[in-house]
Amino acid sequence: MKKIYLIIIIVILLITASKCELVMDYFIGFSMKNNSNSDICFYVSSGSYVYPDTTISFDREKVGYTTKPNTTNTSWSIPIYSYEIWISGFPKDTVSIYIFSQDTVNIYEWEIIQQDYKILQRYDLSLEDINNLKNENDIPVITYPPSEAMKNMKMYPPYE
Repeated sequence: MKKIYLIIIIVILLITASKCELVMDYFIGFSMKNNSNSDICFYVSSGSYVYPDTTISFDREKVGYTTKPNTTNTSWSIPIYSYEIWISGFPKDTVSIYIFSQDTVNIYEWEIIQQDYKILQRYDLSLEDINNLKNENDIPVITYPPSEAMKNMKMYPPYE
């Protein structure tokens, strides 16, 4: 009888393990491609700092991921299964990405950056925009200055 219980337990464990997916195996993120001549850094809205609120109400410490000129930074990611799941927690299907000059962040007091809205660019990307910017690795590539592919996407200042 013990052998039957042991076999049943092993079968249940095998079935459960085969259907189990670890959330930590999945990461979503953005790559930042810097086509400018200066270092940039960026902030991806999250938590309580989400669109339609586009004020710079987040803390300086949340701005990071410095990207050198003519390089791509792919270090930003969060452990979640899909962009759809992530954005479903936002008031709108839009994520704001704020681009700052690294020099501006280093030189100015954060209150001045907030008050004078000292950003280089802000992208307000819908889920559709994010999907349209994905590369062959299924990661959206955000370009600064905005690329031709981004010209119809919502941004501030507007695409020229």
